[in-house]
Amino acid sequence: MKVLILSHFPLEGSGSSVYTRDLASFLVKNGHEVRVVCTGHDNVTGFNFPVSVIKFKKEFRDEAIADLSSNEKENDSVEYDLGFDFPAFTVHAYSKNTFSSLVDYEIDDYIDVYKSKVDQIIKDFSPDIIHTQHIWLASYVASTTGIPYVITSHGAEFASFDQDSRYHPYLKEAVSSASKIIAISSDLKKKILSKFNVHEAKIEIVPKAFDSEVFYINKNISKKEVLKKYNIDYNNEKIVFCANKLTKSKGIDLLLSASALYNKKFDDVITLIAGSGDIYYYDELIRLKEELSLNNLYFLSYRDHSKIAELNNIADVFVSPARIEPFGLSALEALACGTPVITSSEGGFPDFVNKEVGLMCSVENYSSVSSSVIKIVNSSFKERNKEHISHYASSFSWNKIVSKIIEIYNLIV
Repeated sequence: MKVLILSHFPLEGSGSSVYTRDLASFLVKNGHEVRVVCTGHDNVTGFNFPVSVIKFKKEFRDEAIADLSSNEKENDSVEYDLGFDFPAFTVHAYSKNTFSSLVDYEIDDYIDVYKSKVDQIIKDFSPDIIHTQHIWLASYVASTTGIPYVITSHGAEFASFDQDSRYHPYLKEAVSSASKIIAISSDLKKKILSKFNVHEAKIEIVPKAFDSEVFYINKNISKKEVLKKYNIDYNNEKIVFCANKLTKSKGIDLLLSASALYNKKFDDVITLIAGSGDIYYYDELIRLKEELSLNNLYFLSYRDHSKIAELNNIADVFVSPARIEPFGLSALEALACGTPVITSSEGGFPDFVNKEVGLMCSVENYSSVSSSVIKIVNSSFKERNKEHISHYASSFSWNKIVSKIIEIYNLIV
């Protein structure tokens, strides 16, 4: 089968970006032909599928909190298809532009350029099906092609949907004409039904997935050697880890407040936070860190998947106290490495977090987060349960999830 995948973002720097590239890669491994359209600043190579990039004018870089990929580090593209930076729903590691900040003619230009790119690829590739990411403009473009298409809703699009009604006519058409909509959690399915006039049978719940070739229990890893890469001396402390976008919706400030509490209980715990995002929120976090005297808390900036896997393996517990979380892939990746998780009860977390693999806390309750950290660390939860935790997570690996997506394709084509 020939599959054309459409994305609004580069193939790294966001959860849907990871989903897009992993989906494409595992479809190829299962014998399908795949092409991907994404946005970005320069050409992309090195994958087992061709990538066509709609190039935007690069306007933002903050090396302090966002490490750019090798494709985007120093050789900025001087040619671009659109004279503004690619927009995101909230924040993105490589752009501070948002869909809500676009003026009307920029929205029109975005659609026209995206449609032109897709039409040309369809002439060359003749896809059997199109799979778009997010109920957004790429899905609208797919609705104009006459080719059957599936939408995966990641949830982030609803931040812009609720803020900007200019996009509603495009999105209603996209939903109406789609063959199927994939929701990554039961909570997100409910949200789609509340926003659009769509029959429940049109929506399939298929969770996000992790790459089991990257995220697994690594028994040969050294805590001391991993932390040495970040200039952190390790002296047998317990390790609390969080990997997430630095935005208020992810509740990183709640983790800092919780850290101030559990640090009073333990004098041998360090907290590691990997991620990039909103630079203003990052400044707030730095100020909060200083106010709370969190000398054993470290911001590690954006890290690629191999580094996140290392950090998951050395952590005693992974914490994600998100205020808004459509799924929670970073927590699932931690489970794959045998690390228990502490999450909020928001969004997609209840679909896969239970007492056998971690704990959930009510939203905004940093005191509960702290007591949960203390409970898991004191009970040596990871040492006793890591094999079971990793085995449990295996049902969410791409090897399993991609077969469900292929089944949906086969029902449509």
